[in-house]
Amino acid sequence: MLRSRLVRQILAYRWNRMKKATFVGAQAVPALDPCAERGGSLKPKHVRMYTRLGCEDSSAARDFLREQGVHFEEVDIDQNSEALAFVMTVNEGKQRTPTFDVDGHTFHCSHFDPRKLVRELGLQRTGSAPKGAGKRVRE
Repeated sequence: MLRSRLVRQILAYRWNRMKKATFVGAQAVPALDPCAERGGSLKPKHVRMYTRLGCEDSSAARDFLREQGVHFEEVDIDQNSEALAFVMTVNEGKQRTPTFDVDGHTFHCSHFDPRKLVRELGLQRTGSAPKGAGKRVRE
């Protein structure tokens, strides 16, 4: 039963990634961000961070994203078995936290590396965060 649920999650993940591409002839071309086309910000539209309570890397990443003003959704893998299964699927069976899903692109940042987050999220280092950045949710 767990295996079939994992297969459904993997297929849903792949389907969502495929929907984000537009097709030209027989070739898939990633959809272009209008902001990127005119030389503007490349900030991601949706950031989901999978964490666990007591994880120092997750805490550092959370603080960093808030400092950068990145709005993100935080999911605790200890409270959500589907999130745990997803994290293990994308990290070759390991429970690495924090793991990020950014507009369908997944990566982990364990051990915390702010340069990796800047690179993966297309950020530039800035100062304080706006109110509401980094809301914590339970799915």
